[in-house]
Amino acid sequence: GTDWFRADFHLHTKEDRQFDNPPGDIRFEEAYVERLKSENISLGLITNHNKFIQDEFKRLRKQARKNEILLLPGVELGVQGGSGGIHMLVCFDPVSWIDNKENCDFINRFLDTAFEQVPNRESEDTNCQWTLSQVLKKLDEHRGNGRDSFVIMAHVDESKGVLKELGAGLKAQVDDVFKKSVLGFQKVRSR
Repeated sequence: GTDWFRADFHLHTKEDRQFDNPPGDIRFEEAYVERLKSENISLGLITNHNKFIQDEFKRLRKQARKNEILLLPGVELGVQGGSGGIHMLVCFDPVSWIDNKENCDFINRFLDTAFEQVPNRESEDTNCQWTLSQVLKKLDEHRGNGRDSFVIMAHVDESKGVLKELGAGLKAQVDDVFKKSVLGFQKVRSR
C-alpha cells in the first residue's frame, strides 16, 4: 500500500505584503491551518517574499502539528538574472537553521547577507544582490557547515520564473553549480 498526501511548497502568510488576509481574523494561526486542512495539505513550505519571521513560523508550525500537518521554513527569494530577476523557493532544514543548539536564526542571517544594502527587500519585485549561481554556492557553504536546504524554482514559465527569464548567458553561468548542488551530479573524469 502506498500513502498519498498533498503538499504545497509555495505558501505565503499575513507577514507577506502579497497575502490577502481576511479582515477581522484574530486567530490567524488557527484559520490558516484550517484552510490547509480543508485543502487536504499534509506538508507545507512557508515562503514569504524575501523574508522569514521565525516567531510566526513557530506559531503556525505548532498549530499545524496539532492537526498532523508538517510545515517547513522557507523563503521565496528574488535573485539577480534575466530581465527582471528570478524567484526561487528555498526550503531550510528546521533543525539546523532555526531549532539548533546555538539557538541562532541562520535563515535571517542568510537573508541579511543576501540583501545587504538592498532597500525594500520585502517587495516581491526586489532581488537580492546575488545571482542564482551565487545563491547556490552560498547554500552549498551552509551545507558544508551542517545546514541542509533545497531549492525549487518558483512559477517557472511565468514572470520571474527561471524558464521565462533564463537566457543563454545565465544558463552558462549556473549550469555547473546547478548540476552539482541541485541535481547532485559530479563530473566524471575519463581515464
